[in-house]
Amino acid sequence: MLAGWTPFQYCHNVLPTITVIKCTTSDKQIGTNTTRANTSLITFVKIDLMEKIVNLENQILPHHRFFGFCKTRPFYRRGKRETAVKVFTVSSESKYLLIQKVPSLNVGKELINRCENFGVIEKTWILPDYPCDPFTEAHVVCYRNIVDARRAKRFFDNLSFYGSLLHVSYAPEYESVDETEQKLILRNKEVETRSKLFRLAFYGKCNDVRTTTYCEKEAKRKK
Repeated sequence: MLAGWTPFQYCHNVLPTITVIKCTTSDKQIGTNTTRANTSLITFVKIDLMEKIVNLENQILPHHRFFGFCKTRPFYRRGKRETAVKVFTVSSESKYLLIQKVPSLNVGKELINRCENFGVIEKTWILPDYPCDPFTEAHVVCYRNIVDARRAKRFFDNLSFYGSLLHVSYAPEYESVDETEQKLILRNKEVETRSKLFRLAFYGKCNDVRTTTYCEKEAKRKK
């Protein structure tokens, strides 16, 4: 299994592409030019694995659980509302959001309309068998850009929606291999851009000719 991948992500992205493995062994008979090929087909029995995936999808994963707010912050570090202490890595962030504790009052369209205020939504669906509180349901929303997903998560998390406090978390297990690759490439470009701006701000130089030329023109214009 690849490092950093959840079983759900691995089986949904890798196992469907593996159907049959062919193992061919050839034995040449002594004194003849004929070749005897013994071909055996080893098939993966994916029924049990897919059943495990369905059971895993219907469980609350550790990164979707709510562990409460932080009560030990110093006074000068407390914000207007209580928040939890949680660190997100590049792989744990995602444009897929899992919204829990949505009231079962047929308010899905209104929830999606409010989510569209933060960016373009590619797809959304309801998890019918997800373990939720009584009279609530879980929705999955996929944004086009991960930046929009960050803003939406910050706004909707612990928001009162028809009397229920929503719980929003990233859902990277729904990403495909291509989406994960594009996410990492985008993050790499963002880090490169910020490092160039950092070098320009503190050292006054940068390896990028276009960025250096632009900064020189801005400096001359200010003079």
